[in-house]
Amino acid sequence: MEKAIWLRLPNSFILGAAKCGTTSLYYYLKQHPEIYLPKDKEPHFFDNDVFWNEGVDVFLRRHFQGAQRFPARGESTPAYFHRWEKVIPRIKAVYSDVIPKFIAIFRYPVERAFSHLFASRKLAIALKRG
Repeated sequence: MEKAIWLRLPNSFILGAAKCGTTSLYYYLKQHPEIYLPKDKEPHFFDNDVFWNEGVDVFLRRHFQGAQRFPARGESTPAYFHRWEKVIPRIKAVYSDVIPKFIAIFRYPVERAFSHLFASRKLAIALKRG
């Protein structure tokens, strides 16, 4: 892989199910002075066909401008965990011989289910109020 591209690509990914804490971890890590995380928490490059077809250069320009100054660069798209059939081959195609790090967050399933239920109910109530 070309070194200039590698120095801008994320070298870690945060994965997990909804309501497992990926957003909290993203904001905690974003505060660290040696970690670069894009402004958009979930770029969806590896699981979205439109973004994928735009290419790596567009992805890097859009989300990782200036990232080469940071030793740790990451992104947090939890959906990669669920769309692994599409994501794994694409990550292999981009990273070839380099292996990025993956941080997977899990939560006790019953607590996660209740949290998801309550969040869904809040959204439904807010939509009804219009």
